[in-house]
Amino acid sequence: MHWKSVYTQVFGAIMSIAVLPVCAQVVPHGSQSGLPLTVGVGFSDFATDWGSTRMVGITATVGWRLPLHARFLNDLEIEAEGRELDWDKPSGLPQLRQETGLIGFQDGFYHHRRVSLYGKFLAGTGGVYFPPSGTYSHDTRTVLAPGGGLDYRIGHGVSVRADYEYQFWRQLFGTHDLNPNGVTVGAIYSFGSRHN
Repeated sequence: MHWKSVYTQVFGAIMSIAVLPVCAQVVPHGSQSGLPLTVGVGFSDFATDWGSTRMVGITATVGWRLPLHARFLNDLEIEAEGRELDWDKPSGLPQLRQETGLIGFQDGFYHHRRVSLYGKFLAGTGGVYFPPSGTYSHDTRTVLAPGGGLDYRIGHGVSVRADYEYQFWRQLFGTHDLNPNGVTVGAIYSFGSRHN
């Protein structure tokens, strides 16, 4: 009878210790209130990889933060990006223009006060218009685009963004890959306020 009482007490103590972590409260890495939507617009300056040509244009982005609670995925969002490079064309290439429509993931990996750093990987479609060769003056390709950047918060929900992107357009002309790359500087607005 005595051993039965000891086993019962030991079993009760083990069960109590086992459920303690379930009742513990942990301070979250960050939280967000409101709509987890971010919109942005920026001015882009890209090396087109068409000789030594650089062009400028406009980029628009929309991001949706995913409701993941893992610490290392706390800032993961789906990002969609549209860009048109159509200004500052070389005088000898008035038809040259590049357009991209990409979607993928962006994840913040460093936050300190007003500064946040992020990496991204997008994929989608790119179109390029060029001087005609017969009736051939436009081509479309699948585009892969890794990149990253920096956000600097200047007010409630508003940040200045500097973004770098390197694109892979596979075999645009025979075996030649096109690799446009460049910088976009602009502003983003986050509808959901984030608290770290």
